[in-house]
Amino acid sequence: GKWAAIAINDPQNAFDSFPVNTLRASGSGGLQLTDDSGNGMTIADGGNVGFGTSTPAGTLDVGPVGNTLCINGVCRTSWPTGEGIGAFYDSGTNAFYNGGDVGIGTDDPQTTLHVVGDITFEDAATGAITGQKIAIVEDSTNYIAKAGEHVIVGVGAMVRLPVAPVQGDEIRISPSGDWKTNSSSILCNGKKISGYAEDMTLDLNRAFKLIYTGTTIGWVIY
Repeated sequence: GKWAAIAINDPQNAFDSFPVNTLRASGSGGLQLTDDSGNGMTIADGGNVGFGTSTPAGTLDVGPVGNTLCINGVCRTSWPTGEGIGAFYDSGTNAFYNGGDVGIGTDDPQTTLHVVGDITFEDAATGAITGQKIAIVEDSTNYIAKAGEHVIVGVGAMVRLPVAPVQGDEIRISPSGDWKTNSSSILCNGKKISGYAEDMTLDLNRAFKLIYTGTTIGWVIY
């Protein structure tokens, strides 16, 4: 005959478990596994699975509103709409985000894109310089510059030039703070700058370019 229900740990019977290979719904109403209050899981006709809802709208549906889904210890009660991961959305091979600020290295972005740390830009396909690679040196930090970079330097910072430059190497230097108030430094790193084996103090808010000409003159300022 057909079973209307299955009782587990029935005190009137001498079993509390039994092997089951398949549980199949008897009709189009799907299959439900619930507690004594009716809360549980539904496998709808067609295969959608619902937790907290008897009418799952997708392959996996956790509802109603306010129910929590936890994955690897991360629990959420709601999800962004549209395709993508988190707040980002996919459009073909592109990802985009609308409606707020993005922080990298900070959870409190103050601008559209707020980065705490160094940034490098280069051509993804060839590695060739597109304009310039950009390195942002924060206030009161040290950085070793590389040929081909555009180094944006904060205040109280020290930028060390490459130890083994070759003729024609180029580095651009720009201020990101007030060097007049709190100067930064360019460390010659054993080479010369404009013919002098001395470090260079940055105390004017002016961008410039360094080109290495060889051992005699070293780095020339443009």
